[in-house]
Amino acid sequence: MLELLFHFCCCLMQGLGNLFGLSYQTVNVILFCYVEPIFTGLMIVLAIMSFYKLPVNTVGIWIFRIVVASVILLLLIGGFYFVFQGMMYYTGYSDQPFIDFYVPHSTHVDKLFNGTVDWLENLGDKTGLGYRAVNILVYIVLMPALCIASYIILRVRG
Repeated sequence: MLELLFHFCCCLMQGLGNLFGLSYQTVNVILFCYVEPIFTGLMIVLAIMSFYKLPVNTVGIWIFRIVVASVILLLLIGGFYFVFQGMMYYTGYSDQPFIDFYVPHSTHVDKLFNGTVDWLENLGDKTGLGYRAVNILVYIVLMPALCIASYIILRVRG
């Protein structure tokens, strides 16, 4: 099941990359090194501010809705693109079979992507869970759970 979920996520990001002419690494860095951590941090800060009775609930709720709707829409589009047009980009890599390493990307993206992979591999080794399990736990379970919990706090406190 874990392999299927990991592969599915890779396919969605590959579809987005193919759609916008970006590499898998670029899409991965944009989503998981910038958008998700910034969004998660913002939601946590807004939830904390809500505890101090600052009027951030409505803003936080709308930010959550807009970001979640945008991400879902992009992932759906990426998934459809991958299924209907992007499979021609299959590169044959056995570890991550649908990742196109030939689309150009910057050294900045390389550094962030490789640094994040190294961090996840080290964490996976230390915990005994492995790279893919830690990747899914951090980016597909933990950060979204923190955002949802923050959203619930904003709704309840509002």
